[in-house]
Amino acid sequence: MAEAEATLHRLRSWQQQLESMPLASSAGLLRLDASGLHDSLAPVVANARERITALLLSLAGERCRAVLQELSFWREVAAGRPPELDGFLPWRAQLEALQEELGSRLAAAAEVDAALEVVLCFAGRLPTAVAVKRDDLREAAAALPGELEEAAAWELAQRGEHAGAVADQAGTLVEEAVMLEAELQVGGWAQGWD
Repeated sequence: MAEAEATLHRLRSWQQQLESMPLASSAGLLRLDASGLHDSLAPVVANARERITALLLSLAGERCRAVLQELSFWREVAAGRPPELDGFLPWRAQLEALQEELGSRLAAAAEVDAALEVVLCFAGRLPTAVAVKRDDLREAAAALPGELEEAAAWELAQRGEHAGAVADQAGTLVEEAVMLEAELQVGGWAQGWD
């Protein structure tokens, strides 16, 4: 991306030099006419600049959609918060994975935003659809850390509740196993089993 930006700066500089280039001048009896050179170079420089800007827009726009889709999925996971134990355990594992990846995903969003800023700087404006996606990406990247933090707090509270419920169920199972064992022993003595 830095190379594309440097190339665009160079092309802008060339374009400015072409625009400020004197088209005609005299040196003694000689008259110099640079209009032919100007007319042949100006479209080449403008075309190169437009093509690089369009390519960067295409790449950054596609990457923006992909990163936004990923962040939107993460926000859905953070908002999911399944209360039942069967859904809670996989959700908790997924939440932990998201928390570990948060830094790299926010860095990816910042890179996409920077690439679109370069396009905006050289093209003057972004297509409406890309501008909307960029705004959505910025919003998602800003909201996601807080949403994951809230989900982690809920997960911690829910984990305590599930641990208590599992302990109660384990206690009930132990009691039932003891009663079942006692019944088997009583039944065995009554029938003469050793």
